[in-house]
Amino acid sequence: MSQLDYQGWKAYYEDLGNQLDPMEQRLAQEHLLVAALCEEQEGFSYKLTSPNDLPPRDFRVTFKGLRSIVGVDHDMLPVFGDTHILEMHLGTSFPMDPPICYMATDIWHPNIQADEGPYQGRICGNTEGFGAFFSLDELVMRIVGMLKYENYHAELNFPYPEDENVARWVREYAEPLGIVKPGIGLIPDGAMPENWQRFVKQEQKIRIKLPSADNE
Repeated sequence: MSQLDYQGWKAYYEDLGNQLDPMEQRLAQEHLLVAALCEEQEGFSYKLTSPNDLPPRDFRVTFKGLRSIVGVDHDMLPVFGDTHILEMHLGTSFPMDPPICYMATDIWHPNIQADEGPYQGRICGNTEGFGAFFSLDELVMRIVGMLKYENYHAELNFPYPEDENVARWVREYAEPLGIVKPGIGLIPDGAMPENWQRFVKQEQKIRIKLPSADNE
């Protein structure tokens, strides 16, 4: 069942018809929106992580060819990756409460938890525009905008960064160097950060916790 395309799932839910209660109809609608989005967007794909539970509440969305920062090196320069995995769970209180969203792959973003531990990959639910009133396809695209650094909040005010370590790097390093720019996104592929030589020569490096070599 989990290998059906959008049209296959659409036919499946139409056959069920009135057998679905209102909550199941909403979940089916959200499933179809995700299926349609992944067929429309190049490099997007998805899987149902609990395929026997239909309509589904659990999704794993993979983005390929999407450039984002996955960490920083010991010179504080960003390390880029282009394949990322998002996991979404619709709880029993959905749609009153937004989906629970995690990145299953490493991401270096102030509104996504980077530290190792039980909350690694957690996407801040307080981020502006991220909430219960977004359909799942809109929410996925909102998160894509975060991965591209088109959307981020790194200041120490409401709604506050999810990861202050990354937020500090953004405020004191990435923005001054032009690695990221609010409302614009990431530095173009292959471009050198602005004023990089000045930062290197003066050794104006930020003391932040870096990923250990053992974890690379």
